[in-house]
Amino acid sequence: MSYLRRGLALLILLVSGLPSAACQSKQEYEWLTAQLLDNKVVFTIGGQCGAQSYLRRLEIADTVAPNPSGSGSSRHLLWSVRQLDPAAATPTVTVGQVPTGFEELTPMGSLTWPISVDVWTNFRYEVNIPQGDLSGGAAKKYSPQPIWNEKSEVNPPKC
Repeated sequence: MSYLRRGLALLILLVSGLPSAACQSKQEYEWLTAQLLDNKVVFTIGGQCGAQSYLRRLEIADTVAPNPSGSGSSRHLLWSVRQLDPAAATPTVTVGQVPTGFEELTPMGSLTWPISVDVWTNFRYEVNIPQGDLSGGAAKKYSPQPIWNEKSEVNPPKC
């Protein structure tokens, strides 16, 4: 009988914790915010709690260029920067303006929509953003999806 009580107690603990975990997970992973200000896209990048999770690289690409092979579309890099020495968090980046401590790898071209945003912190993440998301000028939160990298935390730390 005591095994049954212990099992029931464990089941109650597990079930009672599920709703709160589900509510937290959506907010916890919405760590990239984009906003269109003065015709410039501004990103706010969260989850930079320590040196291992600082922004290392950011790429903006469009995904509408037809693939030369005729199947699907290919990625056309519009702008990219990388941090020279990841010694500090970079919470805000304006597309086309090189943040302090970064170097520009791909000079800014014309911004064409939709855009694909690759963010390298403790892991590499990607999110696609259609122009309509930002057209009203309000900030919009995103949950970039991880792109496989070995031996890294999959989700940015919440801090």
